Amino acid sequence: MRQDILGIPQQFALGYELARAIKSRRVNPQSVIIYGMGGSALPGELLQLFAKSLSLKKPIYINRDYELPPYADKKDMHIFISYSGNTEETLSAYKEARRQAFPHMIIIASGGTLMADAQKNGITAVLVPGGIQPRMALGYQFAALLGVLERMGIIATQQDMITRLAKTLNSKILEKEGKKLAKKFNDKILTFYAPDEYRALAYILKIQMNENGKTHAFLNTIPEMQHNELMAARDNKPIQPVILNPLTHGTWKRRVAIIKSLLPQAHTIDINNKNIYNGVFATLTLGNWISYYTALNNNIDPSPVHLVEALKKELA
Repeated sequence: MRQDILGIPQQFALGYELARAIKSRRVNPQSVIIYGMGGSALPGELLQLFAKSLSLKKPIYINRDYELPPYADKKDMHIFISYSGNTEETLSAYKEARRQAFPHMIIIASGGTLMADAQKNGITAVLVPGGIQPRMALGYQFAALLGVLERMGIIATQQDMITRLAKTLNSKILEKEGKKLAKKFNDKILTFYAPDEYRALAYILKIQMNENGKTHAFLNTIPEMQHNELMAARDNKPIQPVILNPLTHGTWKRRVAIIKSLLPQAHTIDINNKNIYNGVFATLTLGNWISYYTALNNNIDPSPVHLVEALKKELA
């Protein structure tokens, strides 16, 4: 897994170019619906986070279910993401969308039943590289998602951003900090706090601790947490509050300062908001390192997810 984390910066350019190579026409959907589970739903979470920066004014929905959402219709853009191409819930929703002959459908997968069916039935598809854990393929999948939206005229070109992100995101430098924090957080249950617009970031960090670190983690948003969870965090010794700090306006800075004075054990991870893409993906890469070394510190292999795979096998 260490090589997968080190290779994250290289995923963006390849995923983006693979998507830009598809044949498609410009569309003007009433909304964008992302279908996916687990790591394959995370590109949709990030798309919601970056919507303002992308000037994406269409509503963005994420569907994690076997069925189409009740609001789905032929005027929407339907994007089905399954890294393996065999995700049961995503396949089920895709088959129903194809049965209803939805005109705007895109597949992003590394193969599997979903890709085979799309290619057989002439559904536009982006084939991303396989061979790694789905949660480690976020760079491929998110960049492919941007490339698809660009090709369809839903967002402007992202070429400069993708190029800059691939050049400036340094996973090796972040490894040292992640290893240090994993040691500091040893035997703690991390609870991530972020402003509401960065909730997706806290959610992904939580998932990294679950899947890579094989440990519990939780999240909440600020200011919501100050109305309830603040009371539970102060003297709860196993809990390690981690504040994701985008360094924004003065009101936010003051709020964080007060929370830290009330929770002196809280750790702050600053997010570079001058370049939101680099700031978010640097934080996600740091989270991968924290969760990776959390597992190693407990003599656990961070890669396999045996219980998840066992459940999928029983359901198949």
